[in-house]
Amino acid sequence: MSFKDFELALRGEEHESIPVWFMRQAGRYLPEFRKMRGSNGIKEICKTPKTVAEISITPVNKFGLDAAIIFHDLVLPLEGMGFNFQYLEGKGPVSDKTLMGMMAGTGLIDYAQSIDPYPLGESIKLFLSSNRATPLIGFVGGPLTLLSYIVMNKRDPDLSLTRDFLYTHPLEAKKILKMLTDMVIAFSKAQIEAGITALQIFDSWIGNLPKYMFIDFYEKYLVEIVSELRGRVPLIYFSAGSSHLDDRLVKMGFDFISVDWRHDLPRFAIDTASNIGVQGNLDPALTRVGPEASAKEIARILNGLKGRNDYIFNLGHGVPPDAKLETVAKITEAVHAFKR
Repeated sequence: MSFKDFELALRGEEHESIPVWFMRQAGRYLPEFRKMRGSNGIKEICKTPKTVAEISITPVNKFGLDAAIIFHDLVLPLEGMGFNFQYLEGKGPVSDKTLMGMMAGTGLIDYAQSIDPYPLGESIKLFLSSNRATPLIGFVGGPLTLLSYIVMNKRDPDLSLTRDFLYTHPLEAKKILKMLTDMVIAFSKAQIEAGITALQIFDSWIGNLPKYMFIDFYEKYLVEIVSELRGRVPLIYFSAGSSHLDDRLVKMGFDFISVDWRHDLPRFAIDTASNIGVQGNLDPALTRVGPEASAKEIARILNGLKGRNDYIFNLGHGVPPDAKLETVAKITEAVHAFKR
């Protein structure tokens, strides 16, 4: 590992080896995570800073990764707006209320850290006190991704329900997106003040928006987020299936764009993102098979980005629960061994 190389890459400065970390690198595929979790749920873990810090550093130490990402869950800040989530097996987080029901009553409120029951700032500070040299990535969901979890109180990965809401309630949708944008900014600033090295915004499902809808309904909120946060820490933006939005996303002002495995990352970096940092984008499925299967694709990606100082290796999405430990380790070794 080389923590310094990660920080230099964030700044686009010369460094020795390509830095690597993985989205969802602290997760169910790790036996240490399963042991630490025990019978506790995600919510109980996230209320315990000591456990959050231990989970966050485990994959860094295990695989020699170049950065940690703080352990948390994307939807939990919504509890600071009046929602409550339960985690159901096979369904993920499910809210006890629908957005329309909240809007009809008085339940929906502006985000308030004072009622957010998860001491993420304390977890970040505890992590950094024990791992001073380790770069720590904070994260937050994008407003649209967060909206997709609360429209009908369940996950909406293809945005079918969310798009219906945007079409049929455009004024209400814009009001809610503004409220979510304000929450994203406040939640991000709290992490920055606690000491994170960089911030990644996860907007995994915006690829399901038509381009005109992205422009009409959503673009301005991303611009507002960047305006409020840029310059505080490097900003990384991740989305999936969003190649039709590339020309818009690279102009937002993010420091890095992280793309999914469907992109031709070297071509994207040359043709579209020549003046912005890039991150990605090995197919996560390759972590489920033997390490030999990933070698050719790793070489293709890295050779295509050879010489770029503003590149960070990652998967094209999160580490799957059935990833093989040996393969994750070998991928990390191969990236670090590559001659820049």
